[in-house]
Amino acid sequence: MNPEQRSMTIIAPILPGREEALKSLLREIGNDVENNPCIRFPEFPPVHFARWVVIPPPDPSGPAGPPFQLAFGTDHDGPDEQLLGQMAAKAMDALDAIYSHCDGWPGPGNADRAVTYLLNRRIPYGARHIACRRLTVQDLKDAVTARGRMETYIDTVVRPTRAGRGDGLSDSDARRQMGVLRDYAEPIPRIPPPPARWVVAVAAVGAAGVIGGLSLLFRRSPALGRLGVAALVGLPALFLAALRRHETADKEGWVEATPPTLEHLRELRDWEDHKVQNQMTHVVAVKPGLFRRLTLGGVLGAVNFLARSLWNRGELGGIPTIHFARWMLIDGGKRLLFFSNFDGSWENYLSDFIDRASAGLTGVWSNTVGFPPTQYLINDGSRRVEAFKNWTRKNQIETQVWYSAYPDVSVVNLLDALALSRPPAPGTERALLGKL
Repeated sequence: MNPEQRSMTIIAPILPGREEALKSLLREIGNDVENNPCIRFPEFPPVHFARWVVIPPPDPSGPAGPPFQLAFGTDHDGPDEQLLGQMAAKAMDALDAIYSHCDGWPGPGNADRAVTYLLNRRIPYGARHIACRRLTVQDLKDAVTARGRMETYIDTVVRPTRAGRGDGLSDSDARRQMGVLRDYAEPIPRIPPPPARWVVAVAAVGAAGVIGGLSLLFRRSPALGRLGVAALVGLPALFLAALRRHETADKEGWVEATPPTLEHLRELRDWEDHKVQNQMTHVVAVKPGLFRRLTLGGVLGAVNFLARSLWNRGELGGIPTIHFARWMLIDGGKRLLFFSNFDGSWENYLSDFIDRASAGLTGVWSNTVGFPPTQYLINDGSRRVEAFKNWTRKNQIETQVWYSAYPDVSVVNLLDALALSRPPAPGTERALLGKL
């Protein structure tokens, strides 16, 4: 059985005045993340993605408040303790060099205390998306390699006059051609099937439970039954009324974000568009008040549930370009931190958000400061395109270190490789050949 994919986020406060020295060290690592003399992430096979990023306080120029913080994020296979133990064993000098700038670091050379320090500073995610669930780094690399062998066979062995890509083949010819390719590409990795979409079953069970509970109440006490129906209908109505009051007040006080400065854009763009994949680190204040805090928690819970049960085959709300992404509440729930690892440019990524998943992302970020005005939680908001993009850039921060185990492979290519690596269902051979 494959180890569970984990997403670990560690937040450590940086000692006063040490943030620039730490940024400088992290940029040196990030400039050559695979071969720098400090730490080499390819030496840690369980890691899909990793980053170190310095998070500024809400108002660096304001009165004393939260310090600069160092965030370490990984998406990896297996337990957190196992990965951190490997890092302490192989890269303790690097951990010392980095975390000596952080408050409470136990000092050089003490691997056990270093691991404990990091484990004690983990924070949970509120919602997470994984494009290829239950698959290790090695599973994905093996599937891509097998697809490459199939492509090589077609390009070098199958004659150009033959329909090597499935066009015009009969079902029997396609089945035979697929068998030849799979024989050539052996060993094919044994990839587990994608998880079932059980959201409908859960929803049905939940609805049945509500109906059954109300029926029981009516049988035992008609008065309690009527009270239950009133609560079922009335609570959503009360929530919507409160939501509209907050949205109206937010709209009256909203000021559109000014375009980011050229310096800030250069800082971000220096770390973008070097490979097929890109990254984003985004942090923004949550709107004050219990109502917004509870609403955000509920939306994140819903997104997390849907990402596990419905959006679990390569897409997040219809976006087919995100490998791993997660939202986390930090600073006691006062700010929302977002990590994303995605394919293509920043512009295309934001356009996908707007065109394909506007309701979901608006539902999350409508509860944060400065987001464009919304209606009923999920409408408008990100559809104010320029305002949304300016707001996103203003709250996006530089990711000093970012690592991907397969930086030149898109989600779509991974899914195609995985489809080819599994035994084809009868009648699907021609469609699979078309992926080569």
